[in-house]
Amino acid sequence: MQKSQNRTFIVQTNQPTMPRPSIPIDQFKEDIRRWVFDDSYTAEKVADLVSLRLGQPCTPRTIKRRLKEWGFHQRNWVQDTTELRLRIAILFQQSYSDENIVRQLEKEDRGPISVRQVAKIRKKIGFVRRMSVWERTQADKQLVQLVQEELDKGIIEGYGRGLLEKWFRKKGVSTTRFARTILIKNK
Repeated sequence: MQKSQNRTFIVQTNQPTMPRPSIPIDQFKEDIRRWVFDDSYTAEKVADLVSLRLGQPCTPRTIKRRLKEWGFHQRNWVQDTTELRLRIAILFQQSYSDENIVRQLEKEDRGPISVRQVAKIRKKIGFVRRMSVWERTQADKQLVQLVQEELDKGIIEGYGRGLLEKWFRKKGVSTTRFARTILIKNK
């Protein structure tokens, strides 16, 4: 005779029940908004402050998620004005890097702007840092043609290297040492 044995297995897991209970931080909504956007606190610092006030743990991820749920966005919208474009173009022509352009604009108190926004505006107005071989060849041909036209008019006759470079910048033409070499070969 076989005797059946009823066995009961109890499996314990360390996993919390899903979903986790919501952390009641809605009462601090305005404080969190002020800390993040006005006082420029990081999500980690805000989470620590909320944890102290609530008496229970709060993570930076919770803060970020709630800000998104509440419709708060921390994006700097830059108004693309003619004045801003002109200032970026001037700084670019003076061989400033994008990071240095941002620092200079911040010194001039033109509002918050990121390196990415400067690069986007710079590319919109036609100032590129690198060109492909084909683009460089096209630009050099255009430069040679422009110089030949101006030489035929007699405008730049007798200009030295420094004056020619200033003249090119005024015309908005990008010159490099390679383009100058081409001009010398074509004379």
